[in-house]
Amino acid sequence: MSDPLVNVVGRLPETGETIEVAAGILWLRMPLPFALDHINLWALEDGDGWTLVDTGIDRTETTDAWQAIFDGPLAGRPVKRLIVTHFHPDHMGLAGWLCDKFDIEMWTTETEWRVASELYYHKNNDQLVDRARGFYHAAGFNADIMGEVESRGNPYPKRVAPIPKSYVKIAEGQAIDVGGRHWTVMIGTGHSPEHACLYC
Repeated sequence: MSDPLVNVVGRLPETGETIEVAAGILWLRMPLPFALDHINLWALEDGDGWTLVDTGIDRTETTDAWQAIFDGPLAGRPVKRLIVTHFHPDHMGLAGWLCDKFDIEMWTTETEWRVASELYYHKNNDQLVDRARGFYHAAGFNADIMGEVESRGNPYPKRVAPIPKSYVKIAEGQAIDVGGRHWTVMIGTGHSPEHACLYC
């Protein structure tokens, strides 16, 4: 058995606060209303402002927490860029809100933007339910689970602000300079179709 995960900073950030894990790299957590009760997000110092990585879901509790962070730990400095790693609501849920608030563009991979846009803007599309049904059936889910999938329809728009209509495309191997650091985009698949990871 491997050793348990160790929190190197010794504590967890509370909602509305950040912990600096390296010079200019702030760790923050946003609450989630389900079993996984939080998401880890990042603020990267970027000259006179910040680059954010991921967003949390579209809920008043999350926007209030962001506002506390903007007014407190981010010291009123502007957000200059938003990088979204993948389309899941806890990562992209407030992308539209943040982009509108700071008049910035979202940076993400093409496939993640396309999937998010399809799920958000085609809210009642029966094809989405048909695809989900096919996926879960192929994975061996029983009839009860299949019925749940069909009855809930498309839950994506309930947790996501309007997806930005445009974005800056990021891709495998691309270098992104943030505050004097050179981050490399690494693409993974499985958790989502074109999940972006950042390596420095």
